[in-house]
Amino acid sequence: METRRRSPPELTTSFPADDFAAPPPRERTAHLATSTHRGIQAASSLVGRVLWLFVFRGIDMGQHSPRTALIAELHSLAKKAGGSHLTVESREACMNTFAEHLKAHGFTIASVHQIKLKHIVSYVRAREDDGTQVRTIHNLVTHLRTTLRAAGRAQFVREQLSSKQLGLEKSCRDGTKVAIRNPHYEDKVALAIARDLGIAAGMMLCRELGLRGQEAIMSVKHLDSWRASLEGQSALPLIVSAGTKGGRVRELPVSLIPNREAALQAVIVAQQVAAERGGRLIDKPTLKQAVDKWDNEMRAIGLTGKLSGHSLRYAFAVAAIERFQAQGLSEKRALELTSCLLGHGEGRGRWVRQVYSRTEEADE
Repeated sequence: METRRRSPPELTTSFPADDFAAPPPRERTAHLATSTHRGIQAASSLVGRVLWLFVFRGIDMGQHSPRTALIAELHSLAKKAGGSHLTVESREACMNTFAEHLKAHGFTIASVHQIKLKHIVSYVRAREDDGTQVRTIHNLVTHLRTTLRAAGRAQFVREQLSSKQLGLEKSCRDGTKVAIRNPHYEDKVALAIARDLGIAAGMMLCRELGLRGQEAIMSVKHLDSWRASLEGQSALPLIVSAGTKGGRVRELPVSLIPNREAALQAVIVAQQVAAERGGRLIDKPTLKQAVDKWDNEMRAIGLTGKLSGHSLRYAFAVAAIERFQAQGLSEKRALELTSCLLGHGEGRGRWVRQVYSRTEEADE
């Protein structure tokens, strides 16, 4: 017996021409009721046709693909896990590539609770095959572990996702930059002065106070209080809050700053530049444009690769370690204090030695 395909209801939206003619006053109420009734009928026909499309044509209005549902869940968990803006952004990017990998290799997963060891091993092997560096793969796996813990799968992470179980090689955590030393530092500052005084002032702040590039760019709001502390007018430490990584506030006690006079000079220069530029160290209207300007200028004066803009912060760390040890402190204590000045806390001393204590001379 042949099955007939059900036809959709006809959509009728036309009205008789008389409906739009002005009715006599006594008939106006009845005319309005009739027109309203016909309008409802037309709207009902439209709704019926839409419902027919979804019901009889098999379209599910609320249905999403498993991959879409998984990506949404992964992104939500990546944010829930917390961290700095850049860390969360990197974690979300990892979730995207992981979901793409699952799709490309035929894994149909709709929830993070369906992720198994084989899925992550497959992802790791794919990253190794495409030439991703070992340290980067470790970072990607860390993002996956963090996201899974946020989903309540800490036991799975603990029991099955160790580096050994995933077949990951040991990675080196040594820093990729080196501290810039004199006279190299002075040469670069001279180049910056010729190009942009704001860039030169920011470089001096990074070198003498251990600031990151964005912290130097946004330091204008702190300059007055920093100067008061460095000149002895205030007993308060230097507070660094603008532009910090993850919004974490840190303190720099004046007595622990390696070169107090040089730090004061850097702050005074920055104040002068900001005063001439209407309160900006980098003369750009937005923070993004100012950061781009900073990065471009670092490249223009030759601070790229091992010697980059971040090498100024490395130089501050090396100077602090050397000063503390010259005062008779142990290497361990010197590293702990330097870690605090950099905003990492006392527990990262060994890591500071691995990352920040590399110099141009030692790297040659």
